[in-house]
Amino acid sequence: MKVKKKLLLALLFSMVFVWILLSRVEWDQFSKITGRLDMTGLVIAFTVFMFSNYIRAIRFNQLDHTEKRVVHWWNITAFYNVVTATLPGGAGEAATAYVIKRFSDFNLLTSLRILLLSRLMDLFAMSLLFFVSALCISDGTPYREAGIWIAGTLFLLSSLAFLRLTEEVILKLIRRLPGMDSFKEKVYEKLLSLIEVSEEQRKNNTFKVTLLYSVVMMTVGSVSIHLLLRAFGIDFNLLQSVYCYGIYMI
Repeated sequence: MKVKKKLLLALLFSMVFVWILLSRVEWDQFSKITGRLDMTGLVIAFTVFMFSNYIRAIRFNQLDHTEKRVVHWWNITAFYNVVTATLPGGAGEAATAYVIKRFSDFNLLTSLRILLLSRLMDLFAMSLLFFVSALCISDGTPYREAGIWIAGTLFLLSSLAFLRLTEEVILKLIRRLPGMDSFKEKVYEKLLSLIEVSEEQRKNNTFKVTLLYSVVMMTVGSVSIHLLLRAFGIDFNLLQSVYCYGIYMI
């Protein structure tokens, strides 16, 4: 009974934010769009989007290293898409961490580790695509130079985050901070446990595979956005779509 009440409260909470989002939509604009809407293109864009989510589910399964089937992570990915699109700020990420804990028999810290590592991989892949698109797009494109610097910096930082040396340096810096020894020790222990998932990836030699999944997933996602824009009559080429998607995502 308690679970049902929690589920109803969660659904009500999400519906409130959906209503807030929909209340800001200028519905009269839809009549201008429907005349040029390509339904076939819309279906294709949705299919490609679903494929990118299937890759995300496979990547989650790789990070998990348990015997759970991919369909388990597909369901969590579907939930993730809904809550991150409807809840404000980082509430969707927090809700996803709770759902991973609730339905995967992990504690909350382990769930956060998996989610944090997956988001770092998302940043790695998206900043790479954004950097390439910013380099290749025409010189007169707005924010191009800033985009190159931002994407390049984020790509470098996200790449460094996967190195064992970076983790060791951060842990050493925590230990050398002055004062509050008990607090430092707690922070050190939490960070050490957060690193366990990436260390497991190294032991299983799957880091390269999961990073490759991330790049493929973001590339397919960018293609789905491009097809969606085309379906709505926006005449962008693929490079322009990836650039705009990169600005939005980053």
